[in-house]
Amino acid sequence: MYGTTYAGGTGKCQGLASYCGTVFKIALTGKVYSESVLWSFGGANDGWHPTAGVILDKAGNLYGTTEYGGVGTWANGVVFEVTP
Repeated sequence: MYGTTYAGGTGKCQGLASYCGTVFKIALTGKVYSESVLWSFGGANDGWHPTAGVILDKAGNLYGTTEYGGVGTWANGVVFEVTP
């Protein structure tokens, strides 16, 4: 299972106090769940604060959007791709 967090991760958002958000994977191995962070947003052109989940294509790539970031006005947001 894959998802996003609105905050958290390691990237600082344009000098703000909050962190930029993540894309994560939760896997079940036997009876144990594990979580791994696939991407930690860095703000600016990388985007920050993903506001929805991700979709998975047949090749295993994940796609989603962020509320902020991108080229130009800081509030445009970005469409991103993560390859797990």
